[in-house]
Amino acid sequence: MICATGYSRFPVYFSENGQRVLGSSPKDLDMKIKGYIKSFGKMKGIVIFSMRGVRFKNRFVVNGKAVNPNLDLSEDIPRKIFIYPDTGWEKPLDGVYARGIILRGIGRLPLFIPMVSMKQLERDEVVALDNTIHIEKIGLARMTEFIGHLSGLTFTMREMGDGNVALTIDDDLIRNDEPYQVLVNSEGLVRDTNVCFDIPGGMYLPEFVVEMRVEGNLVIYSRRW
Repeated sequence: MICATGYSRFPVYFSENGQRVLGSSPKDLDMKIKGYIKSFGKMKGIVIFSMRGVRFKNRFVVNGKAVNPNLDLSEDIPRKIFIYPDTGWEKPLDGVYARGIILRGIGRLPLFIPMVSMKQLERDEVVALDNTIHIEKIGLARMTEFIGHLSGLTFTMREMGDGNVALTIDDDLIRNDEPYQVLVNSEGLVRDTNVCFDIPGGMYLPEFVVEMRVEGNLVIYSRRW
């Protein structure tokens, strides 16, 4: 079970996977848990009692905001994270490409809880995100704006007859002497690549580029587009 405290007049409890709102006083709630939550007063934070069956999401976490990999939407980050029964709190991850869970129904924006850091973002990646999320461009145009702000990275684009776009990317952070290629649709979703990499469904171009930087040393096949 998970609890959001300080975001409204009463605490809000969620199921173990964070998908279902249980209300402010779930049935059979242990009195010890009620007392523990009450001890925080108006303090804003997330309390984790137990987690199971979680559906993890990937986000860029920068300056207290979680940015969706399509660079179109953002979520809030909790100020403090408590792990029951500890009374001390953990500062949430920041400046990272992270995997975590999303809680909805608390405030104006959903709340993203970063759980696992998959990459500490480079300074140029943080700056690129800050510069990109405020521009008026959307979709693929915003994504190419982002990778265009990354230092040591250059790319070319080629529009294909089926509406997809092929990018040839040369990145100094990749320990290969040759560029790699990636095929995306008009929304920036990755469709194919000439890199030996298992592409999960729903991966966007910015996320793919950062994943390649995580990999570092790529197995690159011959040019395809």
